[in-house]
Amino acid sequence: MSDASLDCGVPISREPVSAPLARRQRRKGPPVLALMVVVAGLAWGAWTTRAILDLRRAPAPFVKVQLGGLVADYVRAQARSATPPDQMGAQTQAFMKLLDAALAREAHAGRVVLVSEAVAGGSVPDITESVRREVYAKMPAPRTAVDGGTEARMRDWLIRDGGSDGAGH
Repeated sequence: MSDASLDCGVPISREPVSAPLARRQRRKGPPVLALMVVVAGLAWGAWTTRAILDLRRAPAPFVKVQLGGLVADYVRAQARSATPPDQMGAQTQAFMKLLDAALAREAHAGRVVLVSEAVAGGSVPDITESVRREVYAKMPAPRTAVDGGTEARMRDWLIRDGGSDGAGH
């Protein structure tokens, strides 16, 4: 077979390519590709290192709160206060909304908030006190009545009607 039959009749130019030009054409491909691979590897390594360090600095994904204790303390303080009954409901509802908002902020921060009674073991951070401070910063705790509150009236009734004062007397 001749060269002319391989090219389908197109004449082939047989000019010699100079040696320096041939070397330059060969060097363009592999070094550029190798440089791109090195740069990509360095970028991936930097991104991976940053991602790992960010994970170490992230807050604890699981936290617990003593929700029952927070609500019980508020209701107990509300019962001992001199607040009129018609205002107690509105104040308790406002307290519950603030408590819900505080827990929602924790959830929006990327934490999973668990009720402390649901945590069986492990070392899950307790955020009860920080939630209590946040809620009571926006809504003061009910003030205990000096005398004449529900607790004082109950104690007086028990003493007057011959009952025990709760201390075994």
